Amino acid sequence: MHRAIPGAIGGGGMRLIGKGAQADIFLNDGCAYKVYTQTEELREALFEALLTQTARDAGLNAPGIFEVKRLGGKPCVVMEFIRGETLHGILSRDPAKLTEMVGLLVDEQLMLHRADGTNFLPLRDKLEDGLARARIDGALRESLRSRLLGLPDGTAVCHGDFHFLNLMRVPGGGIRVVDWVDVRRGPALADAARSYVLLASWGREVAERYFAVYRERSGALASEIHSWIPIAAAARLCENVDARQRTLLEELIRN
Repeated sequence: MHRAIPGAIGGGGMRLIGKGAQADIFLNDGCAYKVYTQTEELREALFEALLTQTARDAGLNAPGIFEVKRLGGKPCVVMEFIRGETLHGILSRDPAKLTEMVGLLVDEQLMLHRADGTNFLPLRDKLEDGLARARIDGALRESLRSRLLGLPDGTAVCHGDFHFLNLMRVPGGGIRVVDWVDVRRGPALADAARSYVLLASWGREVAERYFAVYRERSGALASEIHSWIPIAAAARLCENVDARQRTLLEELIRN
């Protein structure tokens, strides 16, 4: 499906609707424009578009992709605009809905984990790369690498960035999932550990609530999920995290 793309950021009626560490999101003519702000490389936009469309073609709740090109000299993915509210937005208005929102998040994640991730790249490679680039002690790095080698693999769809900001409740009550750039195939519990690590930035009590609900509804043992958490935390250290997050991640690695 083709959409006419304006030639300049902020022009042609474009309205900024979101800002992230790596990209800004604009709305124009019923489409969402994800404009990368930290790179000039079109290949990153092409890679995300491919992953997102692959997820959609697999029947997952991903947005449709219309086009990839440059906008104001920056890489841009033009995609379906999903009307709704993030689970984070709902929680911001009504913190008492935490249990409900965690339940929605876990149910949607378990649906992904039951899907076949064969068409995606292996999560294990991404974790190994994260450990290699993380700013941690060499002995700790080797210990975590050895642990990773001893953990089971899998073929589940692992979103890799599954938290309240990337799930949207749409009119009618359904859930749509955005931001598929980190999706890989691998063991479901590794993806659960990644979500636990991400949700810990909302507060350890939020992460523990998620952990309890995921364990109950998946049937996983607590020890099985815990075995992945130090690896997920260490791999995240190679990302753009602030001092507070780094301290939290170091605590999760030790625990």
